[in-house]
Amino acid sequence: MGKKLKIGDKVHCTFLGEKFTGKIIEVKSPKTYNIELLDKSHLGTILPNVSWFEKPKKKKDTLPWYIHEKIK
Repeated sequence: MGKKLKIGDKVHCTFLGEKFTGKIIEVKSPKTYNIELLDKSHLGTILPNVSWFEKPKKKKDTLPWYIHEKIK
């Protein structure tokens, strides 16, 4: 489990197998965030209900998007 994040924090996240840079725009719960992608090809795309990466028990439980690390 990663650190708690706040609005404006930048993170590295994965969306459908590709890595992107994003910014936290809303804290939904202590473990769930809305992220706006900052990469030029996906600028303005919002990922809803994103959480920190956790290894799934079953392969089918893999989420399509998740957070890897906070950018300092």
